[in-house]
Amino acid sequence: MGDTSPVAELIRKIEANDASAAEAVKALKDRCLVDERNRSLFDVAILADNSEVIGLLASDTSALAFSAPVDQKTEGPLKHAVASIDVEVPISSLETNLEQAFGPDLAYGRTPLHTACRAGNTRAIETLLAAGASSAEKDVTGLTAPEVAFFAHGEKGLRGFLDAFERNGQKAFPVGKRLLEETLAFPGTLDRLLQLGKLDANARRLLFNYRCAWLDLDAVRKMLGEGYDINKGLTSRLNPLWQACTSALLWDAEIPGGLEMSFHYTKHIGHPGASAVSVDNALLNEDGSNFGKLFAQAERARKELIASIEKMSLEPEEERRIVGRRIELLDILFDAGADLGLARKKPDVLATFDDLKRMKLGAIADHIKQRGGAAKPASKPRKPAATTFWDLVGETGLNTEYWPEEGEGGLLRLILHDSYGPVDGVELSVRVSRDKKKSGREWQVLKPVNETLLVDEEMVSRAELNEPVYGETPWEAIFEFPLNRKAGSRVLWIRLDHPDNERLRGELDPWKFAKG
Repeated sequence: MGDTSPVAELIRKIEANDASAAEAVKALKDRCLVDERNRSLFDVAILADNSEVIGLLASDTSALAFSAPVDQKTEGPLKHAVASIDVEVPISSLETNLEQAFGPDLAYGRTPLHTACRAGNTRAIETLLAAGASSAEKDVTGLTAPEVAFFAHGEKGLRGFLDAFERNGQKAFPVGKRLLEETLAFPGTLDRLLQLGKLDANARRLLFNYRCAWLDLDAVRKMLGEGYDINKGLTSRLNPLWQACTSALLWDAEIPGGLEMSFHYTKHIGHPGASAVSVDNALLNEDGSNFGKLFAQAERARKELIASIEKMSLEPEEERRIVGRRIELLDILFDAGADLGLARKKPDVLATFDDLKRMKLGAIADHIKQRGGAAKPASKPRKPAATTFWDLVGETGLNTEYWPEEGEGGLLRLILHDSYGPVDGVELSVRVSRDKKKSGREWQVLKPVNETLLVDEEMVSRAELNEPVYGETPWEAIFEFPLNRKAGSRVLWIRLDHPDNERLRGELDPWKFAKG
């Protein structure tokens, strides 16, 4: 039997564009209502394109910002699932998978503007923006309204939002790294996005690196003139000096036209996925019977990619032009204070410039030596004397390291980690002894000395994050236990306790971390 409540009856009238619906809404003291399917009055009006009710609700500031409450049980999975969204995996695919797992009536924490963008209802978007709806609010998956427009309807959806915003927007809306990265392949839309939106720090860093990869000297000078700090927030991928040398970003992200620009990089280094073969799980049959066929197709595509790279060539004059422009850009970056020493500390990139010579870019390597000093390999990092690993539960694991010091002392470092995000609430205790037969002193509870999350390919202190992080976010918590030199301890005992997860309770096997 269907819902016969007053809310359900009103919902039916709104859906049917019944003339009495608007009068019924006017009579409500509280318009922030949801039906049994977790749909707000605004959601239904937008999906039914009931312009009269939309206009009426838009005049109510509380309804304008209201979203159906999200079930706490599904909040975590929703946040993790959004990590898979991109232009090829639209919101519709994400929602289908989630609703198969959790039921069809999920609430995503979307405001009316989110809902209008999801539906592609441009008339409703205009009405909401004109009424003052915020474009900065995020749904439970971390998406803003313009991001929802893009991931639901592609470039066309984002253009529709930008058109409506240009006519009715109140102030520049925030643009994050995810939306910027997706629109880089659409130059016209990108230009409008930059005119109407305001880039956050991560997005600005990405844009600057792309300007360097494109060798866009004027755009680089403009951003530097606006106060961009070239040495702040460097990562192995987002490194202006490396992009100026190779334009690797354009190849890695498969940006149209980027193949020729990154010719030397692609010819001699190759795409990071060129040597790997993977199969899209979404294409597999339920019984996996077509895996062999899909794998063979992927293998052929990989071989074709490698063959096309090997056949690549550029006219000598074009090569000289690009190399000359790279050198000119490097001068701009060095004049702006680019720190070569800082840049080459990032893993895997700029550790040495032998790669440039291997890519037949010796002229660039020589110029960098003249301007920034020789880029020598970084000194080898010190390694622990002994390590071990415990696979605890799911994606949660524990690494332990022994760092000896002179005499009997040293440091035990324990690293609790998870591929999806923080494991809060776990208590970690240790004690040490001379052998595995005696457990030694009383348990000592350890507190983490540092917690980090992998955000934008960089490990960031959790304490420094100003807003929630969405999607799969690798996490580490580091605990340290100094050893008593006189005790001569050789064995580590570890105990875990968690209030909610029984599989994270109990003692681990004792670890003999040193000989003797």
